[in-house]
Amino acid sequence: MKERFYDNISQMALDAVKELDKIISRSSSAPDFNDGCDSVSIIAKYEEAKKIIAELIFYKHNIVAINLKPIEAENYQDEYLIVLDSDGIWLEPFKKNGEYFFNICNITYILGNCSSRVIPYCEANIVYEVNFKKI
Repeated sequence: MKERFYDNISQMALDAVKELDKIISRSSSAPDFNDGCDSVSIIAKYEEAKKIIAELIFYKHNIVAINLKPIEAENYQDEYLIVLDSDGIWLEPFKKNGEYFFNICNITYILGNCSSRVIPYCEANIVYEVNFKKI
């Protein structure tokens, strides 16, 4: 796993958008390399997930499906999975029935405040641990 530092969530979201653009461009120019999972995933806690979704919408990505409810409403305090692909933005809790599930994509960003238990469930060509610079 590689480590990436960003000044803020906006910068990280823009990086994820640029990475997706590269993946889609590469897949369309070389269809033999298309493995069917042309996507970027971001693993984040509730507060960060809200901010990331807002940034992705700002960058003109469509909402496909979002399952994000206030912590108090669901009593869910674990990680959320955000997937960005050519269709748009997908978001859901990263646990189903109390267990993490597998996520397959090209690149995964795992925010530093997430549990290390998510790592084995992230199958990606590149996995980044994301931290934000302290100002």
